[in-house]
Amino acid sequence: MSTPPTPTPKIEALVVGAGPTGLVLASELLKRGMETRLIDALAAPMPHSRALGIQPRTLEIFQQMGVLQEMLKYGLPVHATHFYKEGKRAATFHFNTLPTPHPYLLVLPQEDTERILTNHYIKLGGKLERGISFKSPTELLYDNGLIERVSPTWILGCDGAHSAVRHHLNLPFEGASFSEIFALADVAIQTALPPDEAHLFFHKERVCGMIPLPQKGWYRLVSLIGQKEPAGVDIALFQHILDTCSGRHMPITQASWLSLFKVQRRMTRTFRSGNTFLLGDAAHIHSPAGGQGLNTSVQDAFNLGWKLPICHHGRGTPLLLESYEKERLPVAKKVLKGTTAITYTLIARRLRSLIFPLLWRLPRFRKKLLLAMSELSVSYPGSPIVSQPLSALFWRGPRPGQRAPDAPIGAHHTLFEELAHPSHTLLCFGGPDAQAFLQEVDLHFRDLILIIHIEPGFPAPELHKQYAATQPCYYLIRPDGYIATRSRSFRFTPLQKFLKRIVK
Repeated sequence: MSTPPTPTPKIEALVVGAGPTGLVLASELLKRGMETRLIDALAAPMPHSRALGIQPRTLEIFQQMGVLQEMLKYGLPVHATHFYKEGKRAATFHFNTLPTPHPYLLVLPQEDTERILTNHYIKLGGKLERGISFKSPTELLYDNGLIERVSPTWILGCDGAHSAVRHHLNLPFEGASFSEIFALADVAIQTALPPDEAHLFFHKERVCGMIPLPQKGWYRLVSLIGQKEPAGVDIALFQHILDTCSGRHMPITQASWLSLFKVQRRMTRTFRSGNTFLLGDAAHIHSPAGGQGLNTSVQDAFNLGWKLPICHHGRGTPLLLESYEKERLPVAKKVLKGTTAITYTLIARRLRSLIFPLLWRLPRFRKKLLLAMSELSVSYPGSPIVSQPLSALFWRGPRPGQRAPDAPIGAHHTLFEELAHPSHTLLCFGGPDAQAFLQEVDLHFRDLILIIHIEPGFPAPELHKQYAATQPCYYLIRPDGYIATRSRSFRFTPLQKFLKRIVK
């Protein structure tokens, strides 16, 4: 049971909800000097392994935050997903082809993800307060019935599909639920299948997914049941599903969690109202097909986590905060549309028979789908805070709004390692001709930009290749790892003009 503090301390950022979204956001705000308070209505974390899959792009974010190594201790890297048709293998997604230092899906139960992120937040100086609910912008309700009066500068709703923050804003959560019922189980299975690969079995009657868990011999089973709820949810039901879909007998010996659920697809029309923002499931929920939910939510938090402190401290422009919704709402729409399409395909037998042959006949289709699911292809080409001068003349390399790729810098470091700081990064490829430009940048934007100067002759051939640096040039990389702008000219004025979009 929680007791309200007396007197109430100053709150610059009130983060409501201590799931992965709230924990990432609170950590990023705290790291950048904001007085942050993180509350959650639950007295303790939920015990079951809800979200499991951490996609490569989110792994890059966790690397930048400094928590990835801890996650790798407890998670299981899954390197491939096999697709079966009537018991016979028909296609495979190999994650090792992905352009990332983390070409795998990390299976990590959400309770472990939350524990690691909570420890990270506490190490930064934060405190997680449980048993406290958001009642209104000026009131917090404790689990013992007491009410605390507060006056936060910013309110960040990360409190899930039943968000109290969203309800207070009276924002409709538009969408619907599928009528079909899905079954989920965490079970021990005796099988000779590789322990670091996932399997998706297509049968004429139903579909069953089999995802390995970090605990040896344990798997997550997910299957479409239909519109009629089964008489009982037990091991026998899942054994029948697995035998039928896989065309083989793999004995289920234990179960730690058996459940039925329906898929929701909902979204708000806006992610912001005044000083209040919605992130993650509070703003959008969708089918778990493709493993996008937790990942999209974490990326919401990482996007807003660098913008809000700049504005709060008086340095940012209104456009910078507006860009959160302008960038993340289209991404959420696209994810909702894509996961809904996958779910319809899984449900509709005829559609399934038409679509899924593309997986094993068209390698380009597989590659595009894999890039989308990994979230490495997420970009912000229409964002108001990314731009490229017309005179830039780049024919290749990452464009403004796209993710900055990794590459070695010398023999012992990589670019991603160098990006593990809270500021922008100016990646400059140039010799003496760049010195005056870099001095101007350092003079005017030392608090905003860290400079990495790759001089001629420095051993970084892959870096030059990834950034098409065949001529002197620079890239400005945002704190969330996306390209803000780029140029082949070392004139300071165009860069200064661009930065006036986001800072005063």
